Amino acid sequence: MKVFLILAVLIVTACTSVSTKETLYSSFSNYTLVANDGNIQDLSPLYFSPSLLKNKNLNNPSVSGQLLFKDYMVRTFNRFEKIDGGVGCLTINGFDSDETPLAFNIEYVEIDERWLIKAIDVLFLEDGFELSNMAKCPFEYIN
Repeated sequence: MKVFLILAVLIVTACTSVSTKETLYSSFSNYTLVANDGNIQDLSPLYFSPSLLKNKNLNNPSVSGQLLFKDYMVRTFNRFEKIDGGVGCLTINGFDSDETPLAFNIEYVEIDERWLIKAIDVLFLEDGFELSNMAKCPFEYIN
């Protein structure tokens, strides 16, 4: 009986440890909780892709301010994400401090089993009816 119980625990443990890949939104949420003006220079490689950070002077306040785009949104309304292989798109709809609707459209790339932000589009909208009802990457807005 003890052998059966031990075997059952091992099987359950093995089944639950199979690929618990992070979602795009959980990666974004972690970034929003941790990153701030005092640490964005050090933390940026944990959340942003090398291609996004390439040739950027992280000591420049303008650059670090852009990396803290999350601060524009004070309240989230909804979110959508899609993943296709090693690329993902996350759209977060919400509102700024003046209750003006805005949307973050973020492209993620998977590098070393982590989702890193590759491109960001912040849309300031005139009304809430313009909020997207699906995940979109920034490149989907280019005509």
